[in-house]
Amino acid sequence: MGDYPDAIIDFGTTDSYSTQIGELAHRLAKKFYAKTNKRNFERQIASQERRQRLLRAIKKRVDEHADKTAAAPPSDATITPPQALHKLPDPAPRTPSPLTTKFFLEHHHANTTTFPSPNEHGSHFGDGRRISE
Repeated sequence: MGDYPDAIIDFGTTDSYSTQIGELAHRLAKKFYAKTNKRNFERQIASQERRQRLLRAIKKRVDEHADKTAAAPPSDATITPPQALHKLPDPAPRTPSPLTTKFFLEHHHANTTTFPSPNEHGSHFGDGRRISE
């Protein structure tokens, strides 16, 4: 108690001070501690605090960017079409795949408008199986 008069003379009365900031920081540290594995918790708490600080900074930059773009809508002259940014090579000519029905019909049947009729066994396959089997 003997130090209080000197502290009041040096710093003034405590009515101009608040403990709210310290209490909020302590709550945050307790919240971070609860998320640690309780081993080397100081480093884990520091990592969580740094992560939270970085996320706040990113959010601030995103919000500032959104405010700038909302304030000044871009003109058509400033928008670059994607084709000008990325020149893609012309696609190679496609050759028909021998696995397609159209390719099969064109190369094995004269009439490509109809499916081949079943053989004498009532099958579309050479061994007598039906399509539904």
